[in-house]
Amino acid sequence: NLLYRFNFDRIHWELNWQFRHSRTYDHQARYRLDQVDGWTESDPLEWLPSTTSLLLQGLDNQNSRYTDDRLQEHTVGTKLSLPVFGNTLELNYQFARQHERYHYDHALLDTVMYRTKGLHNLRLTYGIGKKYESGWNGNYQFHYTMRQTAPDMEQLVPISNTYNPLAIVTGNPNLKDLLVQDVGLNLNFSNYKRNNAFLFAAVGYGSYRNNVAMATRYNRETGVYTYQPENVNGNKVMYSALRYESRFLKSKKLMVRNALAYNFNHNVDLMQTNEPDVVALSKVNTHRIEEKLEVSYDFRQLTLGAMAQIKHNRATSHRADFTTVRANDIAYGINANWRLPWSLQLATDLNMYSRRGYGDASMNTNDLVWNASLSRAFLKGRLTTTLQGFDLLHNLSNVTYAINGQGRTETWNRSIPSYFMFHLQWKFQKNPKKR
Repeated sequence: NLLYRFNFDRIHWELNWQFRHSRTYDHQARYRLDQVDGWTESDPLEWLPSTTSLLLQGLDNQNSRYTDDRLQEHTVGTKLSLPVFGNTLELNYQFARQHERYHYDHALLDTVMYRTKGLHNLRLTYGIGKKYESGWNGNYQFHYTMRQTAPDMEQLVPISNTYNPLAIVTGNPNLKDLLVQDVGLNLNFSNYKRNNAFLFAAVGYGSYRNNVAMATRYNRETGVYTYQPENVNGNKVMYSALRYESRFLKSKKLMVRNALAYNFNHNVDLMQTNEPDVVALSKVNTHRIEEKLEVSYDFRQLTLGAMAQIKHNRATSHRADFTTVRANDIAYGINANWRLPWSLQLATDLNMYSRRGYGDASMNTNDLVWNASLSRAFLKGRLTTTLQGFDLLHNLSNVTYAINGQGRTETWNRSIPSYFMFHLQWKFQKNPKKR
């Protein structure tokens, strides 16, 4: 990449160019063990034959594929910063020219696909700074961003994957580029002369055009599901946030931090219908309100704190089969940080996490979580050792539940909720002899 910057008093102009080359080779081999001579049902299904001849005999050429993706990207851009009405207007524009060669080798198709794309990225910001007689400093910033993203070449190949005969996945060569736009206003106020107070507020709106959703079609006669990516429009979000932090008392040892946020998500996805070849739009509106209050007091060697948080989620839809979601995530607890002799430092927290209002009873849980860590610094603070323990009471499960934008329950497994970990950290700093 290359960059050149012009500086004219308060005007700054930057020109940049970047070249990127990447190559990704993928071999997805599928096997049919029932085609291997002598392979019985008593043999483990997850074991493959150990000889090359038997391995090739069981190769499922119909669904195995080889891909070779080569991408070359030239990006040219400019960044301009100039004064407007005594404040700063900044324009950042990038244009990426992509040349992609995609080799797809399959039993039904061996072809090379070429694609040339021009993608635009734009960010516009305007900031205003003010000082008030009361001691407050204010900063107002408006921003607008626009970003384009091309779909993966793999999604464009019109070949069906029938490895699972009841769940067939096929590509869509008619997918369009994703366009994301965001506009917002941020406000920052600070007053370090009085109570070290800080106030932040934000409001914004975002829209998504040509999002990729997975269309599901079900054939009742054959029992086969067919999945294909398609573009959907109408996704949008609105967000707002308000945070406040300040220190009280003459010693300023009492700290209070409060955060309030509201988010609205209009989620558009595809859903299957009773018709075998017809999909319908599923539109869900989700409102999310969050409130978090934190208080702490510093007793020199000991700092004690408390926390309370609530997250309210409400999801609605005009669909006849949709059940309105009214769920709350509640958390509260205490924490401590104790500076011990011999440069030891003990940190611990005890929190209760509660979930209420979910339609699935397994999600309405109470989890008491205790974490702790002990650390010590050596060599004048350059070397730090830490022993950390997470979920010492073993109350968390390795199954995690969440509600997605369509109001559906999603589950994650195979996590490690309870563990011990040892950290070793080394800090180094080298200053030049002459400045």
